[in-house]
Amino acid sequence: MESIANPERMEVMRALPRIPVERVDSSVLTSVNHSTYCRMYHTPPRIAAAIENPGPPPTPPTAPRRLPRKNQWGSSVTRQSLKKYHGLNVAKYNAALEVYQDSCHTWESDYKKYIKSLDLGLLDGTEEEDVAITEVNGDEDPIAAAKPLVVFTHGRNSTLENQHLTAFCQGFAREAPILLFEDLRNELQRIAVFRTLVSTYPSIRAFSGRSAGARNAAKASIHADVKRLIFFTYPLVRDLNYRYADLLALGPDIEVLFVVGDSDPLAVETHLHEVRGRMQAKSWWIKVVKGDHTFGRWTDEQMETTLGIAGQMAAIWAKTEELDPQLTELILLWSDKQEKVDWTGWQPPPPESPRAATHFTVTLAGGKLPAGGGSFHFTLPGTAPK
Repeated sequence: MESIANPERMEVMRALPRIPVERVDSSVLTSVNHSTYCRMYHTPPRIAAAIENPGPPPTPPTAPRRLPRKNQWGSSVTRQSLKKYHGLNVAKYNAALEVYQDSCHTWESDYKKYIKSLDLGLLDGTEEEDVAITEVNGDEDPIAAAKPLVVFTHGRNSTLENQHLTAFCQGFAREAPILLFEDLRNELQRIAVFRTLVSTYPSIRAFSGRSAGARNAAKASIHADVKRLIFFTYPLVRDLNYRYADLLALGPDIEVLFVVGDSDPLAVETHLHEVRGRMQAKSWWIKVVKGDHTFGRWTDEQMETTLGIAGQMAAIWAKTEELDPQLTELILLWSDKQEKVDWTGWQPPPPESPRAATHFTVTLAGGKLPAGGGSFHFTLPGTAPK
């Protein structure tokens, strides 16, 4: 898995994006009589020209060594010898000069190709560039052209106009395009939108959502050709009801990323740890320190910066071909002292703390009851350190 904890990479992730993330709003026909409002965040195509490196420029050829000055002094024999020697040098020089001239033509051609491969015009951000891109794309669907990696939806009784959702998705878009949809209809209809969008845009490799939207994503994946899920908060409980049956239904070929705060009352850390242990699917967790379900305890700066980093991490995770099943947890936090986001690399989950066995003695006190005055004993076994 790609390292995201080395100092150079961390500074790049903290810095503002070199090319600003752009937003595209669209309406996609997701059933015969219903169009779904969609929003895509992505980094414009010109970033590819900034990143791709065609390699070192071609090396110019070296001119042949200049001829030595013709020597006129000495006897007639010496002059004859020098004349013959000079003639041989002239012939060698002329042959080398022809090779050099041919090499110059080849180098000029290669250098022009190299300059063209740099695509310097796409780095200017000028009107001419925008016109050129428009002419190339023509009437092409901008979502299809961007090739979104993930489709994402909002939570229950919510919309896409959500500050922490926007911060997360804009951070994600720095690494890969992400397609969001807004749908306030019932759960089955929202699940159907996931499946329609993955059919419309085959570049989609993962389903994602926030809160109840994450549950919709989990259910939608069961009958879709998608093997990765990203849960930006997940409600394991609601009121007195447990809501993790969908997670236990996921097969062993599914890979799941939880982006959940350690102060989320709907996904308590011990509860999340237990559920992950019972899941057939493999899971990873970005543990957002002091993050609750709505991240409402933070200032705007803390929220946007921290969740922007979380979005970048989620995108890198989604793009990684081979994930390490042993390194499954990452800690992400806002440092008040340094006033910046800090995080660890992916690491193994901490071992369970050993727990001593607990012994119980129950005495039945009950007057005329047959077992009154009796007692029995039982023990809850402890756990040994791993």
